[in-house]
Amino acid sequence: GGSYKFIVRGLNSINASTDPLLIVDGQTVNNLDFLNPKDIKSVEVLKDASASIYGSRGACGVILITTK
Repeated sequence: GGSYKFIVRGLNSINASTDPLLIVDGQTVNNLDFLNPKDIKSVEVLKDASASIYGSRGACGVILITTK
């Protein structure tokens, strides 16, 4: 029962959030508390140049989740 916490690019910011961008089925979400783990089909983690397609929002990494 707790919330998820992801760190993709390390703890390198004092003032800004280091949380990655979360995308579930193409929609940006703030947390994954609503998601049942049994409904997850695939998880993909993007960092560095592959996350650049999301611009500054993907600076701390991107987690792409596809559900069944």
